[in-house]
Formats: sequence, C-alpha cells, structure tokens
Amino acid sequence: MTRHFLILLLFGQIGILFGQNLESVDSLVLNYPSSFKSPKILAQRIDKDFDTDLEKTRATFTWITEHIAYSFEEQEPTREIYKRYVNDLKLSQDMGHRVLKTKKAICSGYSQLFQNIMIELNIPSRVITGNAKTDVEDIGRSLSSNHAWNIVTIDNKEYLIDATWGAGSWNGKFIKERNYLYFCSPPELLALSHYPDNPKNALLSPLMSKKEFSYLPIYYSPLIEVVTINNPKNGMLERKVKKSTYNFLIETDLEEDWISFNIGGKNVNPPIIKTQTGYSFKVDLRENENARSLIIYFGSQALAGYRIK
Repeated sequence: MTRHFLILLLFGQIGILFGQNLESVDSLVLNYPSSFKSPKILAQRIDKDFDTDLEKTRATFTWITEHIAYSFEEQEPTREIYKRYVNDLKLSQDMGHRVLKTKKAICSGYSQLFQNIMIELNIPSRVITGNAKTDVEDIGRSLSSNHAWNIVTIDNKEYLIDATWGAGSWNGKFIKERNYLYFCSPPELLALSHYPDNPKNALLSPLMSKKEFSYLPIYYSPLIEVVTINNPKNGMLERKVKKSTYNFLIETDLEEDWISFNIGGKNVNPPIIKTQTGYSFKVDLRENENARSLIIYFGSQALAGYRIK
C-alpha cells in the first residue's frame, strides 16, 4: 500500500461525506499570501473567494495548517494572554493576532485563530478543551486537560476540527504535514485520541468512560480511518510468567505484504496469517524482556502503540 494511495483514499472519503470536491478550495487557498495583517483581513479574502460555509471552513483549515507552525516557545506568551482574559471574543482576537504575527502557536493558538476567523465569517463555532493522548506513556494514566480544538456548525450539523493535529506532528521539532483527517473528523475516530472535558463535545453517544479512554492504545493517523485493530483493544499489555503472547487481529480491506512491530527498539517481522477480514499475527513480549512499549506497523506506517508492564 503506498502513502499516495492512502492519502487519496482519505480525501475521497471526506469528499463523499459532503458530496462535493474540496480540492479546488485547497488549491486556491494554497496560493494565498503566507501572511495577513489580521484574522479579519484573512476572513474577508476567504469570504470573497468562496460561497458556502463548508468551503469557507475548509479554506480556513487549509490556510492555518499550511502556514502556522507548532512551537513550545508560545507556551509562556499564551499564558500571558489568558491572564488578561476579559471575554471569549477578546481572547480569540488577541490570540488570533499574535498567531498571525509570529506564525507559531500551541493548541490554544491554533484553536483560537480558527475561532476568530469563524466569528468574522459568521460561522457558528466554539473552542473546546480536553485530553489528547500522544504517547504510549499516556496509556493508563489519569486524564488532564492538555489540548484544545474546535466544533463548527455547518448546515445545522456540528463537526469536529483540530487544526493543531491537522498541521503536522512533533518529534523533537515540528514536522509539517497537513492531515485532513482532522477536518470535520468522524466523532468515533477522534474519540480514539481526544476526550473532551465536557463529554457532550465528543458529538458521540454513548461515549466511553474516562477509564476506558485512558486504557486505549495510541492510534496513529492516517491509518486509523482504514485499518482497525480488533484485538487487543486494551493498550496496556502485561508480561506474565505463564502467558506473554498476544494474538493481534487487524481488520482492513487494504492489501499489505509487510506487517511488523517494534518492541522496545527491536524490530520484529512475525509470520502473518491472511484472514477473511484482514490479518492476524502473534506478539511474544519475551522478544525483549526490558521493553516498555510496542509499536505495530502496517507497511511503513505506524498503526498503534501499546504500553507494556
């Protein structure tokens, strides 16, 4: 399976969701200037170029994820802006102007800039906060509010948007890689990595408990939309004296010749069995007695991470 094919597949599913092709929106927005003096001016440009709320929301997401870089340097300036809090509108305006000026942000900056532009476009939106799991060490831990994203209303229906995760990833430095999985994300998929402080903001009923969420594996995008691990669903694996082997069941329609795992830094290519619904293989935790993590790979892409105790 090639990465190009996977990206096309995800784009196609988003297009089917809305019944229209959004690539023309992206193409136009990617030719916009890389800087605007204010969120209002950017919103005016978007409002002039596009007709529907969906197109305008997509344009906003594409511009932000193309031009704003994640930076931990923005933590202290963000705290200072929050200290001066007067109301939600003033907060989004202050954050939006700073992000456009520095071209850097943490999650609060991404979500507040997005919110500010939505306000200028008269599109109902709100910033929501909650927990986002990013590392196998997060598995099994109590939840803390460590992330911010958005809910936008388009044609009387609410959608989830995470411009921070949509802009790229962090691996010692910011890696720019726009990901449309986080544009109007299916609630059941975002719930695998995001747990809002207010459960209603998951747009999912019923929502799993906080404990259930805490013990989920770490799922890596964009594969989670097209590849499912049916077993084990608990992200905490135990190395026991009499039993340390786990049977993994993967459900997918995709063809893949290479499925492997990394256990504590050791790469293993296990025997793979093709099933009616996908693939199965076994992982013996004794492959590395000191390992504290297990990463499953589908082709060259990381699929899911587990914590070992």
